[in-house]
Amino acid sequence: MVDNESIPALTLVLEDEDRKEIHTLAPGGPMPGDHLGFSWFCNANEETGSPIFHEYVIDDGLKIIAPYYQLDMDTDSPELLLTHRQQCTIHSRTLQACKDPYPHLALTHKQQYLFEANQPFSRLMDWALDQKEDVMLKAEVAHYRAMTKMASCITNHIVAL
Repeated sequence: MVDNESIPALTLVLEDEDRKEIHTLAPGGPMPGDHLGFSWFCNANEETGSPIFHEYVIDDGLKIIAPYYQLDMDTDSPELLLTHRQQCTIHSRTLQACKDPYPHLALTHKQQYLFEANQPFSRLMDWALDQKEDVMLKAEVAHYRAMTKMASCITNHIVAL
């Protein structure tokens, strides 16, 4: 069981106008150097030890690869949060898909139906994605749903003209 008091709250501080944001941890959390909690993951491939995300953070004037990451799926476009340890600055950037060198249909019609947001089984699909613990698949599904919703809104707007 996870103790909610050991998980620090996040506050948003705008760093600059280029959509680069800095999140800072609220005071009163555990001591620096401790693991950040259940929603944070170690930024290392278990088999090779190499970093999953090659993103740098500044810590005490040193530029290092962030040892912890979290994917924030609660926004319209999913974000990657990176930090060095507790009580340190949390850097964020939006996740962007890479161009596929071998273009093909992203989803079959059955897969599109499966991942749509307003289906009777959508909550079951979300639960299954949580159980699979594949954060990249979850990010892709969130992005697909957001783009489908935006396309539907644009279509409705064009029809109304």
